[in-house]
Amino acid sequence: FVNENLSNWYVRLNRKRFWGGSMNEDKLAAYQTLYTCLETVAMLAAPIAPFITDRIFCDLNAASGRHTESSVHLAEYPKCNEALINRELEARTALSQQVSSMVLALRRKVNINVRKPLSKIIIPVLDKEMAARIEAVRALIMNEVNIKDVELITDTTGIITKRIKLNFKHFCQRYAPHAKAMSALIAQFTQEQIAEIEANAETTLDLGGTQVVVTAADFEITSEDMPGWLVASEGKLTVALDITITEELKQEGVARELINRIQNLRKSSGFEVTDKIDVRIFADGQDGEDIAASLENFGGYVAAQTLALSVAAAPYVDVVWTGLVAESAAVAGTLVLHHMEKLELRLCVEDFQQVAQDAESAEKDSPRNVSTDNVSHIICSEKHSDPHPELQRVGDGSERTEIAAPEHVDEEASDKDNTNGYD
Repeated sequence: FVNENLSNWYVRLNRKRFWGGSMNEDKLAAYQTLYTCLETVAMLAAPIAPFITDRIFCDLNAASGRHTESSVHLAEYPKCNEALINRELEARTALSQQVSSMVLALRRKVNINVRKPLSKIIIPVLDKEMAARIEAVRALIMNEVNIKDVELITDTTGIITKRIKLNFKHFCQRYAPHAKAMSALIAQFTQEQIAEIEANAETTLDLGGTQVVVTAADFEITSEDMPGWLVASEGKLTVALDITITEELKQEGVARELINRIQNLRKSSGFEVTDKIDVRIFADGQDGEDIAASLENFGGYVAAQTLALSVAAAPYVDVVWTGLVAESAAVAGTLVLHHMEKLELRLCVEDFQQVAQDAESAEKDSPRNVSTDNVSHIICSEKHSDPHPELQRVGDGSERTEIAAPEHVDEEASDKDNTNGYD
């Protein structure tokens, strides 16, 4: 329960509610639900995990004061309140989890990660109850598996092709003498007859004058993939995923990939959650074209998701270093934070104009040329005490480019212009 339902499902899907701005009714309800779950689990698990549950219980009670007991082992063991059980909600949630799991498995089958949006999934519904449950969790499924639409259909003819074969282990428990005849009969089934087996709790079939009552469990029903689609089935549930990626979906996928990379860089670089950044993306060839096209349509989305004041693509430079580096004194405040093939993500933590002025001033006072091995050390001398010997040049490494860099950057000016608090 804690791993699958509470942590991987409830907490993860409600992160936006927890991180909301003001303590409104919706945010309070989310926290109270989580509090109740943690408190109840701590009390239930106390006999088998006495120390950690006592710590959790005491920490929670210190904030709420709901219990007079000083320890979880002194509190009354929780009792089930059946009035709070909502079977329909449980069924809808279980269905959304099953659909999401099946779609994610189909994505993995063709190596399409969840950050790349897809157009839609098709789900054949067997009855109105199933349709109503899926409609209730439609938005949740779409967000969880990153698709644009969920289409429900009642007639799968011409869309999904199903195959049926006998589940001998289950069928032979009751009708072992008729197994061969039943296997031959279902081999001639049409798509409509297979759908009838799935939809009905029981179906009566005639085997040469013998009436045999069967259920869906007596058969193994599978679905075949269609061109441009992947199909999966689990029990009565079938899901077809459209894996055709249009140009618009491709651009949105690139934007999501950039967001993921930038967020990881923010975290690994020690940025605060509220820090504002500028982003420069250096790439060439097809990568550069894809990124430029994506930013043209989704640049605002990338900026909003990463708290970026600006997001821009720039021409790829000839000399690229993995690690912290500056190509010239004018961009000495640029941090190269990620390198993968010919894709560079750079989070600019200082104002470009101010850095250029500082560099020009420093060069006039004490001009010098330094190799790029030393630049990273100079730029972040207050953050890192040692140079980065692991820096490697992209290319044949036949020669080193000498660039100008400032002797130092004024600390007061740096603090004033540095919105991220990064030295």
